[in-house]
Amino acid sequence: MAKEKIRVLISLIGKHPDHVDHFISEKGQYLKKAYLLHTCDKEVPANRRGKIDDDPVNSKTQDYGKLADEYLSQFKIRNPRLKVIPIVYQKAQDIHELQHVIQTIVNGEREEFPLREEIVIDISGGTNIAAAAQMMAVYKFGIDAYYDDSTKEIGERFQKINTAIEEQNDLGEIAFKVLKTIRDSEFIIQPRPEDIGRPFHDKLRKVIKGMITNSDLVRELGTRSESPLGSLVSKNLIEKFNTYPVYRDESLHQTDEPDWKITDYDLPAYRITEDGIITANIPRRVRT
Repeated sequence: MAKEKIRVLISLIGKHPDHVDHFISEKGQYLKKAYLLHTCDKEVPANRRGKIDDDPVNSKTQDYGKLADEYLSQFKIRNPRLKVIPIVYQKAQDIHELQHVIQTIVNGEREEFPLREEIVIDISGGTNIAAAAQMMAVYKFGIDAYYDDSTKEIGERFQKINTAIEEQNDLGEIAFKVLKTIRDSEFIIQPRPEDIGRPFHDKLRKVIKGMITNSDLVRELGTRSESPLGSLVSKNLIEKFNTYPVYRDESLHQTDEPDWKITDYDLPAYRITEDGIITANIPRRVRT
């Protein structure tokens, strides 16, 4: 899949800020600036009834200002090429203050980085109210949102949140059919065409659900299936890969026992995203 050209990251840091490092590792190839937002709370927070909790365990707080300073000092050492801008906001439970802070950042950076995809927010950090404020900012100020999915493997943890809800409801008939076809597909990693005929054990075959090669998609639905692919990718309903995995026999001679290794084959393939699965599973109005 093509790398997103993200230039500016906005992210909250608190007790567990490692999501920022995950983001830099997976999405930070073109990153120029990181706005890292935090509070300096030290007092025990009131509960939802406005009262201080009597439970000494649940009432224990952190010095978030100190935690942020410690993390930032190490973060800057690890990322010397990155311009790091720490910003303190005052009230972790104020849904409006955080939106104002984010809006100020976006307004200040948008002239230099006019494309939506260039300024993004990582919503993995902060309180529940902060997460709500961040998502409100995504829709109000036209920025992309990502989150750290700890159930994924390292390298695939950061997931883009699909915010094109209204557009999904108006998928064309062909696009909707393509989406469901990819959802129902099973891609099998098997020998490349050049090595077909060599001894191959079925136990080596690996299945990737929700993935299909471009050639198999055209074979199943015809050439018209190619026209909506760009739109489905832009809506984060499918991912495009310029290569797909195959087994290659790396033995030196035809008389040798095959030495199967997984490698990339230079033809395109598509895989459905989590957003795509949700969209394909819900009956929707489509254009005819």
